[in-house]
This record gives sequence, C-alpha cells and structure tokens, in this order.
Amino acid sequence: MLVAYATLLFLLSVILIGIFQRLARKGNWLDVPNARSAHQEPTPRGAGIIFMGLWLVTVLLLSWRGFARLPEPYWCRLLLAIGLITLLGFWEDRTSLSIRFRLAAQTGIALYALWVLGSPNVGLFNWSWAAWLLTLFALVWSVNLFNFMDGLDGFAGMEAIQILGIGGGLFALVGMWSMALVAWSLGICVLGYLCWNWPRATVFMGDSGSYSLGFVIALFALLGDRWFELPLGIWVILYAAFWFDASVTLIRRFLQGETWYQAHKSHAYQRLHQAGWSPYKIMFSLFLLNIVLAGLAWGVFAFWIPFQTALCLTLLILMLVYVAIEKRFPMKKSQGSIETSSVVLQEQDKRV
Repeated sequence: MLVAYATLLFLLSVILIGIFQRLARKGNWLDVPNARSAHQEPTPRGAGIIFMGLWLVTVLLLSWRGFARLPEPYWCRLLLAIGLITLLGFWEDRTSLSIRFRLAAQTGIALYALWVLGSPNVGLFNWSWAAWLLTLFALVWSVNLFNFMDGLDGFAGMEAIQILGIGGGLFALVGMWSMALVAWSLGICVLGYLCWNWPRATVFMGDSGSYSLGFVIALFALLGDRWFELPLGIWVILYAAFWFDASVTLIRRFLQGETWYQAHKSHAYQRLHQAGWSPYKIMFSLFLLNIVLAGLAWGVFAFWIPFQTALCLTLLILMLVYVAIEKRFPMKKSQGSIETSSVVLQEQDKRV
C-alpha cells in the first residue's frame, strides 16, 4: 500500500513538472544566467509551485482520510501559511520584488505561523518575547538561506530529500507516523522534481520551491519540539550543512561591505564548483556530510551524546570542511555592482 502510494506520488510529480517545464519554455518563464548562476543557458524556473502544490493537495487528502492530522485547528492554518509562502516565491519567480517587500511578506507569514503554533518553546530563553523574536528570525532566515543555497543543479533538492527523509524517520520513531508520512510525502514530491533538476538541469525550483522548503523544514523543527517531544537541536544538526555555509558567507560578505542580497558566487559549494568540482561530486560530498550529521543527530536522539557536545562536533566538522575549501578556492570580494548586474541581465533578457 505504502509502496504504491509513494510510486504514484513520485510519478505524478515527474509528469506534472515535465508538463510545467514545457509550458514555462513556451511562456518564457526562464532563469537567465547571472553572476550567481552555475548554468549557462536560460532554464525554466518556478517548478516549486508544482511539487509544493502537489504536496499540499496530498496532505489535505491524507488529512481528510484520517491518515495525517495535527492537533486541530492547527493543520489547515499551517497549510495556509505554507501555501502563502509558496505563492510569494512564485510571484518573485514571475517578477522582481523589492527586498523590503519580500522581507515584510516573509515576516508577516512567519508571524502568522507562530500565532498558529502559539508561544514558541525553543528552550533557549525564559522570556516569551525573546523566544518569539528568536523563532521569528529563524523562520525568516530559513526561508532565505535555502534560497541562497539553491545555486547548483540538484544541490538544494538533495538537501531537502535527506532532511525530510531522516526527519520523517525520527517522527516515526517517536510514534508520530502521520507526521512521518507528511514529511516523506514532500520528500517524494521533491524527488520527482530532482529527476528534472539532476545535472544537467532542465528546470529549476525557483523561489517558490526554495522559500517553501526552507519554511517547511523550520516548521517541522518547531512542530517536533513543541508537540512531539523531538528536540529542536536535532533539526539544527540535520540542517547544519546549509545554515552554516549560508550564515558564514553572509557574515563575511557583510564584513567586506558587500550588499548581502546581491547575486554572487561566494558560498563554499559555489567555490568548489569554480575550483573544478562537478555537480555530481559536490552532491555526493553533501550526501556523505549529511550522513555524518545524521549520525550526530541520532546520538542526541538516543541520548548517547549530549546536544552541546554534538553541536560542538558539528561546528568543528563544518569548520574544517569550510577551511579546506577556503584553502582550495579563497573567498574574494565580489566584482561588479547591482547596477552592472542589472544591465547584464537586461541584455541577456533581450537575447532570450
């Protein structure tokens, strides 16, 4: 039964994204290469609206049939927040929104999600206002960091599938099979997308996919901590490969006086690609790194390793990897400006 369900969902994802790819090409919904891009040719983007839409419909059907339910009335309200962040991302895929508007909209949707969840229990502060601010920042940052890290064929899709697969397994181990099914269902939908995004990619998830995946992963972490006795620290470790690279790169660019949201190729995985590593090699390295992180997360879950120890080991491993990449291909201050990049994009749009 589960195998048939997974197969059907996977095939639906593959077929629907294939249809979207053709329609996007006809409609000229193309991602034109810029300073941050790893691709060389205009490629359809926005496929995230397809696999997220398929997942949302699937979850509603599972909930209706009684297979996947959160404590009422949270379920449908949280799905509304996820739908809104997906639509915001698709809007950004279709047109260029200002950074202020995007951040304001993301913050508003995150506030709504926190209102649905109630007072957050992050286990870091005793003051409710501090916990709210920290959790709000984490939600908005997760939305954007996943977007920052979606710059190489298959890379973000691989990360999402591993986190959702392992996270779903942890939900199952604490007896929450409905949440496990929900997480695995999204992973299967992303797997269908990955068939088209596998190097050399013929379609991209766009902001509709990266926004929503970052948002959902953060929500799963909060739900696991608040409702299902699955400590938040476990998700912090599972998600570490992405938040570490994104955060360190952002801080370094800020200290160099660069515009943090400007397109660039400064992330560690991007510099590996510039150093000559193929997307396959980078994806395989990410896969192995996530296996190591999953082992540390399992140690915390099974009470073999204190969270503080596991987090220190996680940071040490990631720092060693980051330093090794830095020696191979040092991070340099990005060349050009936003205005220059805009002119180049306009010229490329005309050629398309």
